[in-house]
Amino acid sequence: MTLLFQGFAWYGLLFVGGVAGFPLAKKLVPSGLGAWACARLVGFAIPAFLCWYLGLAGLTGWVWVALPVVAFGVFWGTRNIRQEQKTIVELEAVGLAAFWLLVLLRSQNFAVTGTEKPMDLAILASLMRPQALPPGDPWFAGYPLPYYYWGFLPWTLPARLSGFFPDEVFNLLVPTLAGLTAQLAYAWARTWDLGKLPATAAAASSVFLGTTDGWVQLLKGEAGFFTSNLWDASRGIAHTITEFPLFTYHLGDLHPHLLCQPWILGCFLLWTGTESLRWPLKLLVRALFFGVVAATNPWAVPFLGLSLAALLWATTGRTFHAGGEALLAGLLAFALFFPAWASLPAGASGLGWVTTPTTLGEIGRVLLPALIPSLVFAAWFFFKEHRLLGLPAAFLGFVVVALASARPLVALALTLAVAALWFAIKNGDAKPAAAILASCLAGLMLMELVYLKDPYGPEWYRMNTVFKTLSFVFLVLPVPSIRLLALAQNLGFPRALRWLILPWALSLPQLATLARSAWPPPPDFSGLYWMAPGEAEAAHFLHRTSASEILVEGIGPAYSDAARLSAASGVPAVLGWENHEGLWRRPEFGPLIADRSEKVSSLYRCQEVECVQGFAAELGATLLVVGSVERRLYPEMNEEVLKNAGDVAFASGEVTLIRLAPPLP
Repeated sequence: MTLLFQGFAWYGLLFVGGVAGFPLAKKLVPSGLGAWACARLVGFAIPAFLCWYLGLAGLTGWVWVALPVVAFGVFWGTRNIRQEQKTIVELEAVGLAAFWLLVLLRSQNFAVTGTEKPMDLAILASLMRPQALPPGDPWFAGYPLPYYYWGFLPWTLPARLSGFFPDEVFNLLVPTLAGLTAQLAYAWARTWDLGKLPATAAAASSVFLGTTDGWVQLLKGEAGFFTSNLWDASRGIAHTITEFPLFTYHLGDLHPHLLCQPWILGCFLLWTGTESLRWPLKLLVRALFFGVVAATNPWAVPFLGLSLAALLWATTGRTFHAGGEALLAGLLAFALFFPAWASLPAGASGLGWVTTPTTLGEIGRVLLPALIPSLVFAAWFFFKEHRLLGLPAAFLGFVVVALASARPLVALALTLAVAALWFAIKNGDAKPAAAILASCLAGLMLMELVYLKDPYGPEWYRMNTVFKTLSFVFLVLPVPSIRLLALAQNLGFPRALRWLILPWALSLPQLATLARSAWPPPPDFSGLYWMAPGEAEAAHFLHRTSASEILVEGIGPAYSDAARLSAASGVPAVLGWENHEGLWRRPEFGPLIADRSEKVSSLYRCQEVECVQGFAAELGATLLVVGSVERRLYPEMNEEVLKNAGDVAFASGEVTLIRLAPPLP
């Protein structure tokens, strides 16, 4: 019952945000379905943008400025939604279905630990505490966070209003993003005159589609039908990350590539919907929402920019004008959101040439289900154009390009793009879908040719390039590819849409694996049940403490349980995951990171109270953690000495928090 109460209470807060944003969304997107799908984005993004600048100006209570803005929107919007009841019911059925289905599929994965979830939780928890912006680094006290945090800002107001703890909000945000993404994909498909069933298929594909790897594992004897290894499937191209929708949403890392997904789909609706506005307002709206995507996940900028420019070209028919409008909106977005990345360290050092392209086997394991609608459409089109030579000629062209370039994915993407664009030349209704499909395929081709250099070493040299490209393609591809397939059915391809069953058949072992573990659901949305007794309560206690507190706790490498209380509470620690701070910061921070690491270790090994207090004073710490992780990391520590270094602020189970006293003069 607690799970249902928390879920519907949270969803209710988001619904209110949709009511607040609907009047303006209706003016920006003429379609009722499109407007309601974008309503929550509008209702939370605009107040968040305003509050962001107030926070940057030093206002610690910036989040509450959004409250009167949203309240005014609700007052204004209540009258508008009465006219769109059927639309709202249709879309909310999609959103709620995606929300609760993902809750069930993630039922055994609510623990906010492992992978980089603690890092994401630390950023969220930090933003949920009163402080100016940019937020302080929860794992490097005294310094601002040098990482992307904008994706959490729109959800900070409902998070604070809900009264839930950060770990609960974390587990609520994951299905929230799934619900919004499904709604936006569905609404986008419906605005292109797709029926409810193909629109539902598009929505489901954007959130729940898997890969063929489950069948591959089964046939090789590596896994059973109900025991598919999704982690291995997410590494389907050698030395890269190949996350796919089902994996991304089930894993639930609140990384930028997940946080930006509804905003990307929202851009397609908002950019086309604003075409009739006067150019200053049109430019501002487009820049604002493109800027939200860019500030949330800069990796999406080239893919989204190319796709939006292609969409404008398809809808206006003016190539230079469309490109100029997209570029101008991008430049304005850069100016509006400049503080979001002004202080970030350089994450890349140029482009390189790909020397290990994707193989045919890897294409089949990773991309086949997502490409099925495009493949079926292309096969029909080439056969329709030249019954005797069409398909053989297309296949021969694919083989020639694949052999000449030694890059089969380039050849495949090029073949599919030619089919889509050729069809669009003959059928004007297909131009928008064909343009976006071709831009996604162009992203796949670029991924096979060049990579962005980052600090992950020669073996994983194109890890992020493949990861971020596929994340965008898996998200955007379903709607335009299904649209083209539907047009093919209307033009004489009988039962073309029945092929949409095939991607789900190919994904079946992965879906069955998650479905088997979906019951019983967890009792609530808590994410700290993995901690030692008393530590979750300690994290919640810390979350409500003064903004001036600084924590000392066990430090360690990435993906470990070190720095767990600072991550769960948002109270900044002297140091958290050392390697992440090294990756986030410039090389000159290396000595300071090493110095803090050494002093924390020395503090826990102190055998005298004065020693503890002295190191704490040097580190600026006010609270000391003595718990299960510290006992494991520092087995020689003297708990009696540590506890005598101040007063007990909290004690429960296996953890004690000591409020440190200053050293005697």
